[in-house]
Amino acid sequence: MSEEVRATFDRFASAWNAHDVEAMADCWIDEGNAIDLWGKLAIGRAGVIELLGAEHTAPMRDSRYRLLSVNVRELSPESVVAECEAVIDDVHAPNGKLYQLKHRLDAVLVKRDGAWRFMSVHPSF
Repeated sequence: MSEEVRATFDRFASAWNAHDVEAMADCWIDEGNAIDLWGKLAIGRAGVIELLGAEHTAPMRDSRYRLLSVNVRELSPESVVAECEAVIDDVHAPNGKLYQLKHRLDAVLVKRDGAWRFMSVHPSF
């Protein structure tokens, strides 16, 4: 199970690195939610697309996402809590300089139609 869940994080990171907002959003269930690193809440697929789209046209436009670790705890055969450590390289600061953003993600994932998808994602520093 943990390898299948890790594959969702890998798909997200690959889509991030391609700056493919639709592919990133495909990692969520339709009624899922996300909070970005600055605390903005996105509800539902449309909200996730709007949130990620705004990030990838501005501070994250040249960024690269690297997973450091993913730890998975099973809640049921179709739901897990995952804790991820990751780094986003080449984030654009308001002053134009690039920086590295190390963070953690706490995520609830559910298995739908044979695939693990994010239900809720909350980052922290």
